[in-house]
Amino acid sequence: MELRRIEAEKKRRSYSPNFHWAPIGQISPYLKYAVVEAEDSSFYQHHGFDWDAIRDAIAVNWEKGEFKRGGSTITQQLAKNLYLSPSKNPTRKIREALITMAIERRLKKDRILELYLNIIEWGNGVYGAEAAARHYFNKSAQYLTPSEASWLASIIPSPRFYDRHRNSDYIKKRQATIAKRVEKRYNLPPAPKTPDDDHEDTEKPDQDYEDEIEDEIIEEEVVEDSNKSRL
Repeated sequence: MELRRIEAEKKRRSYSPNFHWAPIGQISPYLKYAVVEAEDSSFYQHHGFDWDAIRDAIAVNWEKGEFKRGGSTITQQLAKNLYLSPSKNPTRKIREALITMAIERRLKKDRILELYLNIIEWGNGVYGAEAAARHYFNKSAQYLTPSEASWLASIIPSPRFYDRHRNSDYIKKRQATIAKRVEKRYNLPPAPKTPDDDHEDTEKPDQDYEDEIEDEIIEEEVVEDSNKSRL
């Protein structure tokens, strides 16, 4: 979010991000598990790093002769989004690893997922599950259907592009694959019906996401840990 603001300032454009915080209990389980299946299927088993995915990514990149695929977990992506620049230099990767370990030590998995779902970019100026649900489907995130949830999960790698190309055949195939994985792995209840007055704004007021998380993860502590361990 901050990076997009800086980019807009450089281009002398106005920037008004669409962001609404939603507690994990107010986000459809279909979306939670669709995102896990799409981005990090071993999320609940690993401790911040998916070594199998990393090995697969190295093999693919070696075969292609260039960086085509990453192996980042949800926790690693959270570390990058909260604390780091997009740079790919070695020092940044070391800090990313250290911050990832600090996050995993301090937070439970559902809290990590809650933060991730609330801060990731989901379209042009759209951040977090609640804003994404309203932007694309005109409903709150807790009322997303399996199809809607899997579609949102499918666009995470390139959200601004697919905000403009919503009927992509690739995304339709990816959406179907994610939906099948969720159906196979999780025994979820039917999605709740959207209330007739769901268009009314009944959500809690917006709040800065760093204020929202400071009771459980304090940036200074995490960064201090990483600095002490820097090579």
